[in-house]
Amino acid sequence: MKSPPPADPTPAPLTEKQRARIRSLQPKQDAAAIARSMRLPLSSVEAYLDTLDPERRTRRQARLEAERAARAKRERVFKLILVASPLILLLLLEGVLRLVGFGASVPVFVADSSEGYDGLVLNRQIATRYFRTTKGASPGAYDIFRRDKPADGLRVFCLGESATAGFPYQADAASFPTLVRRRLEQLYPARPVEVVNMGVTALSSYAMTEFTDALLDQKPDAVLVYAGNNEYYGALSVGSTEGLGRHRWLVKTYLALRPWRVFQLLQRIVGGVAGALQSDDDATRGTLMSRMAGQKLITLGSPVYQAGIDVFRANLTEMVESCKAAGVPILVGNLVSIERDLPPFVSVEDAHALNPAAPELPTLPDATQAASLVAARRFADALPLWGRAVAARPGSARLTYSRAV
Repeated sequence: MKSPPPADPTPAPLTEKQRARIRSLQPKQDAAAIARSMRLPLSSVEAYLDTLDPERRTRRQARLEAERAARAKRERVFKLILVASPLILLLLLEGVLRLVGFGASVPVFVADSSEGYDGLVLNRQIATRYFRTTKGASPGAYDIFRRDKPADGLRVFCLGESATAGFPYQADAASFPTLVRRRLEQLYPARPVEVVNMGVTALSSYAMTEFTDALLDQKPDAVLVYAGNNEYYGALSVGSTEGLGRHRWLVKTYLALRPWRVFQLLQRIVGGVAGALQSDDDATRGTLMSRMAGQKLITLGSPVYQAGIDVFRANLTEMVESCKAAGVPILVGNLVSIERDLPPFVSVEDAHALNPAAPELPTLPDATQAASLVAARRFADALPLWGRAVAARPGSARLTYSRAV
């Protein structure tokens, strides 16, 4: 079949013979067929047919507009299908994974009737929300509380990490939630008191933001927060092996995707590859926190250091705002960070031993003499020497710590 000549915007004049031939063919053929059979420009044939039927041009333009609209609609539908196809496939895969029982949702609280009543308790699998590869994550404390809060009950939730959970002591003996419960029981002997310990080892404030959302549904009278120890090396923290970098939005996106089974499948694949590259000794050596310390040296004032502070501030703000919106008091405690024999930071004097590229600093005579006085238990005499040493080297964590203790 021959193709019609290309349309010419300026119709060529027709001879009388050509016009007569077009009139004879017009009842049987459309303009395109006539143009092909007579080897004429389509525009010339169209222009002449329009003179024979003044309304034909209007009908033709309406038809062309309808064809363009239909073509544009088909293109939109095709693009929509093209974009939606991966999403549809993911939803189908999600449905199949749920149908076969792959993965699990990990609610913050689960049912527990071991005490003889309909109760709730912190999910023993809650750490799996936040640990992607690290083995040996703690299940947290085990404080059961009633699903239906007593009318005159006093209910307090305590959020935090291992210190809140009770480490290194037994949680039911020396943790601060236990001490709070005992004190409240003394103050309100006629009221049922529930102080729920939600401390979990090695978790960071990211987990506590989600815990806050869940506990607010349980009608708390107050929320206590003792946190901040794990903002650099806890789960999802900026310097942790379980971290996702410095960007809070990325971690929040990860947490939002975590309940999806497709995401859990990808996570299991990645975790399997990482586990295959990690020896069993490496996976269980040392404490959980020591295994999670990825970026071991975080310099005071560095971008990573500042990122940890920014994330902690943002997460605490989110928790406080959630509690305020629910009308629940929230109390945030200060950390005890200066204790004898437990320096909180690596000092600049130790940096060279840990990193040969760091400069080796000379020993300060005042610090040496002060240490000797401390060994002799002459603390009052040592204090001014520590003060001069700190003034000479204000960036030293060891000197500042030694003066304080």
